[in-house]
Amino acid sequence: MRANEQHSAGDVVVTPDYFQLLGVPLLGGRAFNDQDDGASPRVVLVNQEFVHKYFQGRSPVGKQIQLDIPNAPSGWSEVVGVVGDVRSVSLDSRYEPAVYELYVQRPVASFSVMLRSTVDPASLTPELRHAVTQLDAELPLLRSMSMDGVIETQKGGNPLFTKLLATFALLALLLAAIGIYGLIAYSAGQRTHEIGIRLALGAKASDISGMILREGFKVAAVGAAIGFALALPLPKIFDSIFGGALPFGAPAIYPLVLAVMLTVVFCATVGPARRATHVDPTAALRNE
Repeated sequence: MRANEQHSAGDVVVTPDYFQLLGVPLLGGRAFNDQDDGASPRVVLVNQEFVHKYFQGRSPVGKQIQLDIPNAPSGWSEVVGVVGDVRSVSLDSRYEPAVYELYVQRPVASFSVMLRSTVDPASLTPELRHAVTQLDAELPLLRSMSMDGVIETQKGGNPLFTKLLATFALLALLLAAIGIYGLIAYSAGQRTHEIGIRLALGAKASDISGMILREGFKVAAVGAAIGFALALPLPKIFDSIFGGALPFGAPAIYPLVLAVMLTVVFCATVGPARRATHVDPTAALRNE
């Protein structure tokens, strides 16, 4: 890779046993070995997506790439092998380009320890803490979690982001309800004379309320049609931003949103509709 080519990729610092522990296959070249240490030339492994995206499928083994990582010295590294793709997020349907560096060649301040076991992972926590303490008494083990727990956490998403989305959605619904209520109430007030005439000619209260409700739902239908047209490209946009980790493209979303909107429209319209049925025909005609 030439020095003037700039590409982005995930940077992962690992130990030589990382790929064997996770069952990630070696697809080309060699894996890290004991000869790769802090004094030897820097070497890296890349994943298959990195090869596909930046080398057009050609073997990168033996090529030099320059890594530009924040708060780390820049330098050239030799690609010595290609490994299989690994998802960084369990719900992500895509793979991202990744470069793997050796911990002994680029030590980092914090890292994760991964264990494979045939027993309950929770039962290993005390032994894991003891082992870490034996290595370095000042090295804290912040938390331990099984892989199932990691996947469940990722399914839950970012709690702050979820709360923000829910807050904005509720505010949007509230504003929509206030807008529809104000519009229908104003329209019903302007039609007081018409409603008085209808009641004087024998119209039933259900006819009047039905007329007001239909007017509200007509307004909602126009807004829903415009909103649906604008929402069609949103799944692709959110998928490109969040990497498929959010279910915005699920088919059940649209009927659910429609049902919620119909409920909001009904609640916002039923008040003006009920007031319209209590119009005094004599007073309405006299005021006109």
